[in-house]
Amino acid sequence: MEECSGCKELIWDYRTGDIICSESGEICEKIYVEEDAPARVEGEGKKSRGRKKDLQRSYRAYFRLLKKAKRKGLLISEEGFMRYLSSGKQVMVFSHPKTPSLMRFIMENEIIRRAFERVSRDPRFSGRTLRAKAAAAMILASSDSIARIAEVTGLSPEHIARLRKLLKEDSF
Repeated sequence: MEECSGCKELIWDYRTGDIICSESGEICEKIYVEEDAPARVEGEGKKSRGRKKDLQRSYRAYFRLLKKAKRKGLLISEEGFMRYLSSGKQVMVFSHPKTPSLMRFIMENEIIRRAFERVSRDPRFSGRTLRAKAAAAMILASSDSIARIAEVTGLSPEHIARLRKLLKEDSF
């Protein structure tokens, strides 16, 4: 098994037991699950059964998310998934494959970065995804065509047209 260089996000495939690089698709590592050892101390068996149930619940949750991610062409954020498991609260677990390149694009362009910060503070965009906020920032900061914005953000032209209309309704 070769180590993947520069891997930022890993996909844990519990079905096959592989840890996969989300960028290159290479198998970086194997998942090893420690089997329950016989209880050595009185009462330890109950604790290990609880851990086993928690682990099974985690696997089921991960498989549900993995199915949804594959169907929608998304990535699972390992950090978000671990926060979900530890807190049980609703957190953002999915990320779009374009997110890393989109963030670089925003940070490299000063005008779009300022517009993105402005859009991010606007309450109308509080529930919008990063890609929608980036598209709104591009609409505000540049005269790019809908096709160019769609190419950079991965949003549909219809979605971008709705964002453009939202920005025109109330002058920003």
